[in-house]
Amino acid sequence: MALYFALPFGVFALAILIRQEKKEGIVSHSVGVLRRIIVLLVIFVLSNAILWGPWFVSKTANLDTGVENYKFSVDGTLDILNRVFPIRRGIFEDKVASFWCVLHYSSLYKVNTLLERPTQVLLTTGTTLIFCVPSLLLLFKAPTKSQFIRSMICISTSFFLFSFQVHEKQLLSPLMLIWLIPGDFAPLLTASTTMANFSMLKLYRDDFN
Repeated sequence: MALYFALPFGVFALAILIRQEKKEGIVSHSVGVLRRIIVLLVIFVLSNAILWGPWFVSKTANLDTGVENYKFSVDGTLDILNRVFPIRRGIFEDKVASFWCVLHYSSLYKVNTLLERPTQVLLTTGTTLIFCVPSLLLLFKAPTKSQFIRSMICISTSFFLFSFQVHEKQLLSPLMLIWLIPGDFAPLLTASTTMANFSMLKLYRDDFN
């Protein structure tokens, strides 16, 4: 679910970096911005390396001596990626309030069975990014706090509607953000909250049982 917010954070950070660089001249300004971006990328890579570090190490024990050995392995990381990106399950499962589920059950075009898995991934990724672009462009043009929250609402909604294999509860991501700026969405607060709960009725029933 971090992907729901990754794009707004990245665009917002880039827009702020460009505006904070005060050097005159195109070359000096570009070099300064590039330096800031490199620092940001290094921090990002190191942070992820620390978080993923335990899954890059596998432990084995010698049955004769009882000595434990540690070695680098990607098996644990691949297991996590298979859970985070469940490509084998299909474009959706059960009855999710997403575009692909509605399309599948309301037309003859059964996207969950007619399309191969690689095609499903490309279709969902491309569609999601297309609907994210307008909000990201507005955020890059005006990187303010309120615009940042609006962008996260739009992006998380786009991911919920069009991305691959979403879960019912992920609809709470844009709904939670809408309540951060209720003044901007006053007419939609009640309607969006009601629709979100209605879309999760089956999940509530299954959890209750």
